[in-house]
Amino acid sequence: MYKQYAPVKVKNPVKNNCLIRLLDGQNIDVVFDSQLFNEHRVHLVSDFLSIVSIREIANGWMASIEQNERVNEHKSSTLYLGNVNFYDKQNTKTASLCVVTNNENHDFLKIINPKNNICQIEPNQILEIVLFTDSATKRFSPLVVGSDLLLEQLQYCVKCPSDWKKQPKERVLFEHCFKFRYTSESIKILSEQSYGKYEGGSIAFFNAQIPEFQVHLVCNWRGKNSIFKALLFPKIPTCQVDIIKKSKKQIFETQVSLKKIKYNKLEDGCNVVLSKGV
Repeated sequence: MYKQYAPVKVKNPVKNNCLIRLLDGQNIDVVFDSQLFNEHRVHLVSDFLSIVSIREIANGWMASIEQNERVNEHKSSTLYLGNVNFYDKQNTKTASLCVVTNNENHDFLKIINPKNNICQIEPNQILEIVLFTDSATKRFSPLVVGSDLLLEQLQYCVKCPSDWKKQPKERVLFEHCFKFRYTSESIKILSEQSYGKYEGGSIAFFNAQIPEFQVHLVCNWRGKNSIFKALLFPKIPTCQVDIIKKSKKQIFETQVSLKKIKYNKLEDGCNVVLSKGV
């Protein structure tokens, strides 16, 4: 049975990149009950969230935001759902939310097709970025930018749907999968700092010298003992195969003949190695 969760309530937000974790099917209710926010507006940067209602309440208004069905396709790890930005009447951003799923597996943070998004990450997490394209031959070159905190690439491979041959060519989407983590030097620097949020760098993905995807990161250092956990993840060689697929099983047939040998002793006709007992 599908479990209903009460919405996460955010009241009069004034901070940027506030992290919100949502359970399955859980909504967000953003409440503005002060006259200072009467002329504010809400803007979503997300493929997984949508505004379902905006209604008046006592002394103000409220916006309700829900997850769409696409979230169900990516439940293997924590999924970045998008940003909720708030602007005043001068069109100045006054606050923002970074929304992710509340998954049991927090070791990986997945971001899909980032378009200049701002995402919050923890130093113990592996950042997994998936770019969906209609071509398996297309290649992306990531450009990692950072000052004190710098990311390093762990893996790049291209995957295709198992039934890609049966689908029309215009509907087949190939997954370009990247994995990143903070370098050991970055983790060492961070471990010596006080707890807080730090500029985490950015990654731009270029195709033929054209930036198609980009994400900006905010590193949230909360003093966990597992800060070095991501450094244990091994580097995986870049896959050079255009399409990753399972090879077809083949049956091999071998002809074997047996011949009876006549000897008096069991060792006759055999190579015998004598060993000394210990």
